[in-house]
Amino acid sequence: MQSNGQSKKCTPEQARILRAMIKRHSLRHPFLPKPLLDGEGTPGLKGLQYQTSEEIHANAIKEMLEFCKTIDQPKIFRYFWNNRLSKILARDGK
Repeated sequence: MQSNGQSKKCTPEQARILRAMIKRHSLRHPFLPKPLLDGEGTPGLKGLQYQTSEEIHANAIKEMLEFCKTIDQPKIFRYFWNNRLSKILARDGK
């Protein structure tokens, strides 16, 4: 995955993570709770959290931005912002 004018490509693992993140974000809905996993390294469900559309969208943007910063790919975030995320905000009238 490479955005225009960017010479550094994502690794296959980074691209896989981005695809999974986008899929997870696209499947989120206020009627479906977000599972809260036990963060102590043991598999298990800590609880469920319902979120509003605004919270879902804000968390998706934050997660995407943080991941793109971590992998030093700001242009990927800019691409998603210009081509998807900002259009969702405009559509929802935010």
